[in-house]
Amino acid sequence: MRVFEEEKKRALERLQRGGADEEVEELLQQINSLDEFFTTSSCSGRIALICLPEIGAKREAMVIVSKANFMLERGKGKLKRFCYRLRELE
Repeated sequence: MRVFEEEKKRALERLQRGGADEEVEELLQQINSLDEFFTTSSCSGRIALICLPEIGAKREAMVIVSKANFMLERGKGKLKRFCYRLRELE
């Protein structure tokens, strides 16, 4: 199993044990359903998207912060397009 897949599996297990803010559960499910993305924590007030070229490369990370309502108002298709645009910026 690749490092990314291992990290995603661990993060999703932590999310199941610790629960998530009810207001963002649907959004977390949408993000976690995407192959190349996963969530590491839950907060109903903000979202920070962190794009790493590889696991552990924090110095090369690109961080985008948004209000949760911005993301919740969009459907899964728009979320995917948003994420693909993020990759284009890398």
